[in-house]
Amino acid sequence: ERLHPEGILGIGLHLPASLAAYLAGPEGAADLADLGEWLCASGLDPFTYNAFPFGGFHEDGLKENVYRPTWAEPEREQYTLDVAQVAGALIAACRGSQSEGESEGPPGHLSISTHPGTYGPWVTGRGELKVCADAMARVVSRFSQQEGVPPVVLSLEAEPFASAGNTRALAEYLVLANLSTVRELKALGHDAPEAAALAGRHLGVCLDACHSAVEFEDPAEAWSLSSGGGPAEEGTGAPPRFGYTLGKIQFSSALALSAPASDAEGRALLLGMDEPRYLHQVRAQSSGGPLAESDLGGLAATLAAGDSAEDSVAGAWLEAPEWRCHFHVPVDLESYGSLSTTRAHADALLAEALTDPAAWPSGELHVEVETYTWSVLPASG
Repeated sequence: ERLHPEGILGIGLHLPASLAAYLAGPEGAADLADLGEWLCASGLDPFTYNAFPFGGFHEDGLKENVYRPTWAEPEREQYTLDVAQVAGALIAACRGSQSEGESEGPPGHLSISTHPGTYGPWVTGRGELKVCADAMARVVSRFSQQEGVPPVVLSLEAEPFASAGNTRALAEYLVLANLSTVRELKALGHDAPEAAALAGRHLGVCLDACHSAVEFEDPAEAWSLSSGGGPAEEGTGAPPRFGYTLGKIQFSSALALSAPASDAEGRALLLGMDEPRYLHQVRAQSSGGPLAESDLGGLAATLAAGDSAEDSVAGAWLEAPEWRCHFHVPVDLESYGSLSTTRAHADALLAEALTDPAAWPSGELHVEVETYTWSVLPASG
């Protein structure tokens, strides 16, 4: 009532694979219909989905296994298709069915976020990325065949230490994914222009503000790369310049520690937030170049093993101006104890998006507030 007094509130849903498969199958049809009816009656519009965690997201020991199954495994492909089927049914229940190009009814698209292929340290060669791209192409081709619902955008999410760890790496990978997608669509009978347009419409990016901040990205560059460079020409049906589009922005915030060498309390607080469920990648910019640890535990071990000499790895970390950690925190916070947050980076990304509506793929800008670490935040925070 406070956020959207007109009576409709957009929401994002996460469906674990087992639930998505049930709702997408015949045995779950009645429950899916009931869910759609309840969402509609409650004034909730399920416009976006998170299909990154497959299941057991809050279980101890998850860590890098959040990337399993990878996009090289058929279970990831089927999971994403199940989510898309459920998404189409629920949006039809809430908005009504619509035909391609139909002028009446709300414009828009459905966005489904997913990881960019696999966990980076698991990649041994480009061939693995090609397998992932081919699987995504098959999913996108299925999305292009859905009727009666807004276009579904497969929205790939860069994350530190993933196979695409930042927005620039993701843009480079999307060149490969686009080639696979166009080839798949041409095999289905589309000519080259049609295949390119469909690939650009259904293959996209999820720009996560927390991840972007941890990678010390420039907001303007991150937005430009994530939005596919904008449409080639409005109203022509041509694909975006880079062959993909923006699925959504995840408005999220990370933890940061300034001047770590002189803030023992801040170092202790941040390192003490290591926990057994999620990866908390840490990045810093030093005079000798970028620094990276795949988890808080790794950073603690590096600091414990080294000394404060400037030529040591530990010394480089301590002398860095700022550490940034992939630890999602409530987006209203500008600080957390003696730590700061990257809220300003999220604000800057959103500002870039709001000044560039021509790059919104469907007349809508999808923004999803993401904070999932409530249960692991220390109570003292």
